[in-house]
Amino acid sequence: MQNNIKFIVLILLAITQFACQPAPNRTETTKPTIEAEIDAILAQMTLEEKIGQMSQVAESGEDGPGDIENEIRNGNVGSFLNIFDLEKRNRLQKIAIEESRLGIPVIFGADVIHGQRTIFPVPLGEAASWNLDLMEKTAAVAAREARATGIDWTFSPMVDIA
Repeated sequence: MQNNIKFIVLILLAITQFACQPAPNRTETTKPTIEAEIDAILAQMTLEEKIGQMSQVAESGEDGPGDIENEIRNGNVGSFLNIFDLEKRNRLQKIAIEESRLGIPVIFGADVIHGQRTIFPVPLGEAASWNLDLMEKTAAVAAREARATGIDWTFSPMVDIA
């Protein structure tokens, strides 16, 4: 369980530490620093906060806005699924960074299996075309569209053999 928590915190730190840095500044010499920061944050976290980092909330509309915002403030949410409203995403992220005890950002994920706004054939259909250039182009469009709606983490492509 400790390794899973370290992995999640590593992802969150990588997002916050490197998102605004130009690529030339990203060197292997920063790796020990990141791991030291992860260890320092983990040492400060309560068991409830560690469990909260592994908790994902799906956008359902059932919870009132105050409820989920308080859960973020208390460190009980690590990620969201299917929030496409940028204003809402930014409000929730601001709460996580500025109002939670440790300021750990939340991750926003979505199923972007065959497109975000523009819909393409499912990956199995694209694979049947043997057109690798087309597959690369449709994935790039889906990635740009997902990022434009504030999605940090996508679940794609998907292989569904059922």
